[in-house]
Amino acid sequence: MNDDASTKPGSILITGHDIGIAVGMPFLAMTAWLLPQRTWQAFARAIAPFLGAALSRNPREIKSCVGRIAGSRTMPLSPQEIAKELVACEIQKNFQTMRDYLPWRWRPRITLKGNENIQAALAAGKGVIVWDTHFYF
Repeated sequence: MNDDASTKPGSILITGHDIGIAVGMPFLAMTAWLLPQRTWQAFARAIAPFLGAALSRNPREIKSCVGRIAGSRTMPLSPQEIAKELVACEIQKNFQTMRDYLPWRWRPRITLKGNENIQAALAAGKGVIVWDTHFYF
């Protein structure tokens, strides 16, 4: 039996964040389909302050969260700037997703850095781990 909160009577099935995504989806799709890819990052950064409702606006809470993640490392940006960049990255990721839904299928240019390391390990009979995620655009 699943004890997930979404299956309990009286639990919230749709949140304000869900509604925001549904309302914003046509805007994201049209923007991703009409703007050249080279402009996405700048545009995402420009609109991020207006779409960051999913993140806390409480400076102490943001600083605490960034502090837990950063530990003792010095960060080049303030916690608020990090939060804004996170929102911009999410927007840009959503542009990529929306562009992929075009009828003529978007094919981004993908580059592999460090291929010589992979080839050297394979030639030496060793395995390799290729880390692939959307942490870089």
